[in-house]
Amino acid sequence: MTKKAESSDTMILTETIKAALGIVSKALGKSTLPVLTTIHMRAEGETLTLTATDLETAISVAVPAIVKKVWAACAPGTTLTDLASAAPGAQIDLIWEEDSATLRFASQGTKAKLKSLAADEFPNTAAPDSKLMGTVPASELRSALKRVAIAASTDEARPALCAVQLALVNEKVCLTAADGFRLASYHLDHELVFHAKTSLLIPRSAALKLTAILPGDDSRVTVSVDEDRAILMAWGNVSFRAQLLDFNFPDWQVIFPRDFKHSLTLNGKDFQGAVRRAEIFAREGQSVLKFNHAENGVKVYGESAETGQGETILTSDAEMPFLVGSNVIFVKQGLEAIGADQVRMRLNEPNTPILFTNGTDKYRYVVMPVLISDPVEVARAAEVAKASEEAAMA
Repeated sequence: MTKKAESSDTMILTETIKAALGIVSKALGKSTLPVLTTIHMRAEGETLTLTATDLETAISVAVPAIVKKVWAACAPGTTLTDLASAAPGAQIDLIWEEDSATLRFASQGTKAKLKSLAADEFPNTAAPDSKLMGTVPASELRSALKRVAIAASTDEARPALCAVQLALVNEKVCLTAADGFRLASYHLDHELVFHAKTSLLIPRSAALKLTAILPGDDSRVTVSVDEDRAILMAWGNVSFRAQLLDFNFPDWQVIFPRDFKHSLTLNGKDFQGAVRRAEIFAREGQSVLKFNHAENGVKVYGESAETGQGETILTSDAEMPFLVGSNVIFVKQGLEAIGADQVRMRLNEPNTPILFTNGTDKYRYVVMPVLISDPVEVARAAEVAKASEEAAMA
């Protein structure tokens, strides 16, 4: 850092505050309450702490800074983030003018005045009664959430399914999500202590925000719970807090059959390619993907009365025993989440769940078949799948 300007209350490296704002801004609320569109800033000691919340989720980042005096304020989040991203200099000077509730911003000849709010207007995001559950590597938690959250429902009429469940299941710690047509579950091979409830529901939106900010390295993430009302995670200089949902998650274990009559092992890359090609036709026909018998393997195809039919024959260690239909978006998202060289497809009957794995039970992805003869069920599955895909792209 270069010598601090005399008039500056706080000086910070531009890249440092840009990185911090990129994290905390994920929690900015889309609300009519002005304070939920702000970022709380507190400068004290040698640290500038930034916090944002939408009441459901709160994210804080503490970064090093040269602090001349203690101050706190609520600055407009989007404006501050955009301004820092466009700052021309290597450092930024901040001055808080309490009388006018103005945050002055300066960087290499660029100056700005941000109309702000008093710090005491910001919601209290502290969790003083939290109890430690354990630690998990950041990279594994990030991978697990990314794979599981795709199956969380976007239908607010079913609030218990608009979540990712963190639970103790048969002495295993599992992350699970379901939307009524499919289910994804990941076994975290790490011990966590559940103090009261053995099932904690993290809102889908909070889980997605957490996935977006978790690092892809082996940093240890400390997991705590605040009287089963909120879950807290912390790593490095970042802390994350999410309100838990007070609903009962379905007993999803009953979906998994104890045994399967049929099992096929397919090349993962070839399988994904076949599904993508079938989707070209299936998307015009209520998004139904069909699997049927083929010599030494399985026929994967989609068809439409308007555009025609496309099919691929995949070789396997076993032959597909019968015709079964599923939603093409659900299958596509599941195969992408598995991301393995070899994918195992297991099933019993045309009307029973289809299980996709990479050959182990660490990550399991279950899709309910659609009855091709039932247009109402096919249409409903297509509606849910479309909403899921649109949410994933948002």
